[in-house]
Amino acid sequence: MQINENIASIVRSVVIGGVALSLLGPIGGLASAWKSTAELQLASAKRESEVTDFQAAQQTLQAQLTLPCIDWIFSETDSAVEKRAETQIDEVFSGETDYRAVCKFILN
Repeated sequence: MQINENIASIVRSVVIGGVALSLLGPIGGLASAWKSTAELQLASAKRESEVTDFQAAQQTLQAQLTLPCIDWIFSETDSAVEKRAETQIDEVFSGETDYRAVCKFILN
């Protein structure tokens, strides 16, 4: 009788182990899916932050350069107004720039 009890106990342990493994497989996959979702949310939040930083920089430049760009666009070539506008734009960028490209970016 003891052999039958031992065999029954071993079979029961194997069956319980098999059921446990079949349940743990999907739980592991679910945990992996949650991790992936969390990583995607973190990446998305980082991109949103970068866009916000870009927009903040753009707004700062627009505040500093809108009037100089309007002066530069509507002034006569080689006039005092044009030179003053170019100097103001150069000061923001710490050097000479492509005034047409800068003003197109700022005013659009």
